[in-house]
Amino acid sequence: MGIEFHHFAEYKTATGWALCTDDYESPIDFGFTNYRRYGLYAFLYGIHPLRGLPSDLSAAGRELTLGASDGQEWGWQHTWLSLRELAEAQCPPDLGPLDKCVEFTAALSRLREWGTGDDVRLVFWGS
Repeated sequence: MGIEFHHFAEYKTATGWALCTDDYESPIDFGFTNYRRYGLYAFLYGIHPLRGLPSDLSAAGRELTLGASDGQEWGWQHTWLSLRELAEAQCPPDLGPLDKCVEFTAALSRLREWGTGDDVRLVFWGS
């Protein structure tokens, strides 16, 4: 029993937003889902009030948020944060011994591969 955390990142292009993918065209996994890091999830959700999904979500991103059986958004507490917001946030020291902000720091580094500031965003939700 527990909460599952789902996420993907997007970057801004000249024609809209696109999914950040690896060499196999799969969404980049930032390691946030490993070991149910509840302290990390609470930290991410605490950076900015819930916003819902971005209205200009990429087509590939929209697909990732839809349920396979009914085509409706699945999960709860959909929101997103820009790279700027993530970079300005201070990782709290009380995340626990397994967290130590390793995933958060690594994610910032990977997100910077696609851009800066408000041109890159992390979209996430729970289920």
